[in-house]
Amino acid sequence: ALHDAGGALRSRNFYWLSTKDDVIDWADTKWYYTPTKSHADLTALANLPPTTLAVSARPLPGPEAAAMVTVENTGKALAFQVRLKMVDARSGEEQLPVFWEDNYFELFPGEKREVRVAHSGPTAPGLVPQASAWNTAGPAH
Repeated sequence: ALHDAGGALRSRNFYWLSTKDDVIDWADTKWYYTPTKSHADLTALANLPPTTLAVSARPLPGPEAAAMVTVENTGKALAFQVRLKMVDARSGEEQLPVFWEDNYFELFPGEKREVRVAHSGPTAPGLVPQASAWNTAGPAH
């Protein structure tokens, strides 16, 4: 994680590393393409224990239709590739376009994160956030 002089988080990175690297076929490189002989082994992702998420939103003041979405890993395992979306509460249809401050991130057990979202569509109060992850059973509302 990278923090500025005031202690505010500016950047964070998370990497899932394989125990087996990609094997690149450098001998068969073309000017537009380099083939891969074998890919990294990421099958351990399929064995991540399930976890649960909680999500909520509070509107932000101002002329823009924006909210601060809070998502928390309420389970006991890593939440991998947390995906946030705004949906119509009645139909379940995703609202687009939506502009997220961040998306597809990880949360450790008990970790909570706030992410700003803005949208240019209708500002109906029926929009609600959903959160899901690689290893959750379904979306949290």
